[in-house]
Amino acid sequence: MFRIRKHLILVVLGIIASTGSLCLGKVVGVADVVVDGVVLVSARTPDGYEVVAGVNLHLGTSTSRLGDAGDYPPQNADDFDFMTRAANDYPLTWVFGRIWRDTNGDQPDFFIFEAAGSREVTYFRALFPDGSMGEPLVVPTDAWLDTGVVAGQMIAGLAFSITDLKDTSGNDLPINAEIQGLVVGPLSGTSGNVDPVVIAAVMINEIARGPTPANGQTDVPRDVILGWTPGEFADKHDVYFETVFDDVNKASRTNPLGVLVRQNQDANSYDPAGLLDFGQTYYWRVDEVKAAPDYTIFKGNIWSFTVEPFAYTIAGENIIATASSVQQEGMGPENTINGSGLDASDLHSTDQTDMWLSRQGGPQPAWIQYEFDKVYNLHQMWVWNHNTGLEGLFGLGIKEATIEYSTDGTDWTVLNGVIEFAQAPGATDYAHNTEVDLAGAVAKYVKVTVNNNWGGHQQHGLSEVRFFYLSVQAREPKPALGATDVYPDVVLSWRAGREADTHDVYLSNSEQEVIDANASVATVSEPSYDAGTLDLGRAYYWRVDEVNGAETPATWQGEVWNFATAEYLVVDDFESYNDLDPTDPESNRIFNTWIDGYDSPTNGSVVGYSMSPFAEQTFVHDGHQAIPFSYDNTGTASVSEAVASIANLQSGGDWTRAGITTLTLYFHGNTDNTVDQMYVKVNGVKVVYGGDAVALARPLWTQWNIDLNSLGVNLQNVTQLAIGFGDPARTTPGGKGLVFFDDIRLYRLAPELPGEMIWLEAEAADTLGTSWRLYDDPAASGRKYIGSENEDGNHSSNPPGADWIASHNFTAAGGVYKVMLRVKTDSDSFWVRITGATNLTPGEDPGNAGTGWVRFNGMPTGRVWHWVDVFSSDHNDTVANWTLPAGPHTLEIAKREDGVWLDAILITDKLD
Repeated sequence: MFRIRKHLILVVLGIIASTGSLCLGKVVGVADVVVDGVVLVSARTPDGYEVVAGVNLHLGTSTSRLGDAGDYPPQNADDFDFMTRAANDYPLTWVFGRIWRDTNGDQPDFFIFEAAGSREVTYFRALFPDGSMGEPLVVPTDAWLDTGVVAGQMIAGLAFSITDLKDTSGNDLPINAEIQGLVVGPLSGTSGNVDPVVIAAVMINEIARGPTPANGQTDVPRDVILGWTPGEFADKHDVYFETVFDDVNKASRTNPLGVLVRQNQDANSYDPAGLLDFGQTYYWRVDEVKAAPDYTIFKGNIWSFTVEPFAYTIAGENIIATASSVQQEGMGPENTINGSGLDASDLHSTDQTDMWLSRQGGPQPAWIQYEFDKVYNLHQMWVWNHNTGLEGLFGLGIKEATIEYSTDGTDWTVLNGVIEFAQAPGATDYAHNTEVDLAGAVAKYVKVTVNNNWGGHQQHGLSEVRFFYLSVQAREPKPALGATDVYPDVVLSWRAGREADTHDVYLSNSEQEVIDANASVATVSEPSYDAGTLDLGRAYYWRVDEVNGAETPATWQGEVWNFATAEYLVVDDFESYNDLDPTDPESNRIFNTWIDGYDSPTNGSVVGYSMSPFAEQTFVHDGHQAIPFSYDNTGTASVSEAVASIANLQSGGDWTRAGITTLTLYFHGNTDNTVDQMYVKVNGVKVVYGGDAVALARPLWTQWNIDLNSLGVNLQNVTQLAIGFGDPARTTPGGKGLVFFDDIRLYRLAPELPGEMIWLEAEAADTLGTSWRLYDDPAASGRKYIGSENEDGNHSSNPPGADWIASHNFTAAGGVYKVMLRVKTDSDSFWVRITGATNLTPGEDPGNAGTGWVRFNGMPTGRVWHWVDVFSSDHNDTVANWTLPAGPHTLEIAKREDGVWLDAILITDKLD
């Protein structure tokens, strides 16, 4: 027996974008290797279903079109295809693209796009790595030229250079601009048949990209190590680094200008000598050097970053300002910390409602106080004094003041000496002219008490103050604050406080223990801590206190951070398998990991399909792939079993770590299946599925939890996992069928099983209206289904009579339920209700109030069986929930439009 597992891949690229934002849509096309750095890749199965997966592709040697080869323009290594489908089901439209490459290197690469049969694609926009988009390059009408005929349609084309594209400010992009992709689409207000299409990374990346720190990043640590992603052909790297843009831009090997800091180095990283200067902006560039024989140098982009400042600003929203009195509403102390009156250059206005002014005759001495959100190590206070146009005449600005600070608002320390505030000019464009040295005061409160002002009056004011602090506390935690799904082998890290000598790390699953410092503490010398293996599915709390015995205070207590570990470890989610030829070093075919009974007369299992894609890409539990498992115990085989070595899976062999107790997998039955005993083996020890065996014949995902501790095997050294069907001791033929498996996982706590699941066969209705038709289909549950044909009558306005109602009686335990239908449709709607429900959300059809009917309109169409939740099209397509008391009930489903078919029904209280 010989089984063909041919290498045949259909790959499609793209993202549909609505104007102004990006969202996943339907983009279909074919190419057998195209682009590096693609965000989304969709694979089209022979049945026409689309799946999205994150994959990096590379330019290949040819492209081909889905359809007749003769319809495609002459092939070229730099061609690629896209076929876009509009959301409103306009006819399919092809967009052809070709990258025209300049081999001499003295001209930019440019692109040609040809839109078959559509001139509505009228702009191109650059999509930058940070997700922002440049200005539209509008395509003038006369730029479209008829360039040929494809499948009977004229092709309109446009060629343009990268320098034709604009940045976000409308400026021309340089030839070496870093672009993630292009957005192609109709201008607003046009009747374009094609939604905007994002074409990702259509150029070969010859230059370095992906800088770390990111281009333009601020607050970069002084000890930063620079890194980047090498260009496509890079063998060596030349690094240029300095504080002057022009020097970094103009320098070369022949004229290094003192900024060529590394030449011909292997590593794609650079560690600048010593600590970088506070607040300094640095520029850098990486030129990529090809290997022999040509050693071509590709000049890189100019990147920049700015080092952390010496001191940071306390944001106004983190300060509460109070005062001894206020002259009138709109002149309160909050004006001194909310930025009112300041322009983008920090220059202040003369508007008195942008300032604080105490009340004439108010309590003396006047004061203003600031409360911060936490204790800070204070560096400076900048002052903009009272600055109305009459300041020179009245002198209401503070002249001399006493400044005090406190950590608790009770015990105060006076800053040395009486502080004099410079008088404001009483003019617009006023820059701060007083800087008070707070000398590292440790404080949560600062109070300014007025001794006198510049005019000798008993009324005093300020325009603005700004506080600066030194960053002495731990910050920027990793995992990030509130992170979820954190892998249990956790290495905690953070950005250290500036004065820290050592770090005390508190970690616990009790927040209060961390707050009270009752959690176990580890002292480390570097800003990272290996927490070991934590439990799955737990919330953890941690803080880092920065310690330096030579400073006062010796310890800066950190904030309490939190994260949650992942609920499970993956044994196999089947996402990593591909269809690459076995000679490809990246080849990872599913049946090379899950060893089946192919060509074995005593093992009836076959894993994967005989043609690519070898994994299942339509019926998946989560992600984009599942494993198709065929079993046949009707002949010479009594058992159908596939075995995987744990060394080839994702979980590792210690199944006691992270508190693991449960193995969980999901399986999806098939209506053609004849039931057989299903089992799992761990290190050769079998556990038989104890649930409803009929689940193997139901086209629905079923969860199976296995208590690992009941197996009696060494769970610290799991080496083998098997899935199988049958019983070797049986003397009679067994079953045969196809089952999909997905998401084999390990949990600390057994995941909750689905709630009540009430299964109904549509054709087994207790009352079936005479107008319904009965059909046979081997793919249908129970091999039969009900429905209607086109021209079977129209009941779109009001619920139909009894001749179009199918009634199903069932008994529920009581609670809130939803209804799922297994359907295929040319049209798209039913009427649905459950009699006896005490509540229906979001509500019934408003046009038929009091009937209880839900108008289920706009369900996904398609002539392949698929599951849909019943929703109300009259309430923003919200899924309908019925509240049912315990006991018997009747579900009624009625035809609303022609061309709808119903196979099976699931009523469940599992609403998510």
